[in-house]
Amino acid sequence: MIEGADMPHWQKLIDQLEHYAAHDALVRYERFGGADENELAATESRLGFPFDAQYRDFLTHVNGWDAFSRSGQCLYRTDELGASGRWLESKQAANEWRYYYDEILAMGMPPLEELLLIGGTSESLSMTLCGNKGSSATWRILTITSEFTVWPDF
Repeated sequence: MIEGADMPHWQKLIDQLEHYAAHDALVRYERFGGADENELAATESRLGFPFDAQYRDFLTHVNGWDAFSRSGQCLYRTDELGASGRWLESKQAANEWRYYYDEILAMGMPPLEELLLIGGTSESLSMTLCGNKGSSATWRILTITSEFTVWPDF
């Protein structure tokens, strides 16, 4: 485990999720090992843009995480991004609530079309998106549940 000032934000997320899952008998989860360079390159090629450095680094440690909360929230594996049935269902749900997106645009987030859906659930409206796809800028994270939350980086 990485500790101290050098700990990336995503490492704190991993630690929190593992703690939560270990102490909640109702949460069933599966954390997938990191993606290798071939998986990352294939996914970036399929999507048509590179990942930002922080998200790419995260994926080398955790290539997806199934059901890390009671609502069944997941982070998609590289082979699911832009391709799997559950990813496409979550993307469709995101398009269905797009009329709420003006509030998110007011937070300074890019248009919905420029965000990559990286997590979701089929059981409730709970999605995690990051963007700007193809931008060299650090991606911000947007989580949508009953409210919107924006983080400055991954």
